[in-house]
Amino acid sequence: MAIVAEYKFKQGTASINDACFAHKSPEEIAADRDRALTIARRIHTAYIMRQMQKEESQE
Repeated sequence: MAIVAEYKFKQGTASINDACFAHKSPEEIAADRDRALTIARRIHTAYIMRQMQKEESQE
């Protein structure tokens, strides 16, 4: 939940309910952010690979 809440705050789409992560320490928030970035990179890489496979199959 903290990962989602922090992302929403950064994107400017947070609601008052997303403030639930405010009790976390800066270290916990940083660890959550690092995990979120790792997951986002993996998803992005998988997306790019899928797009490349689609392009190759169309040729």
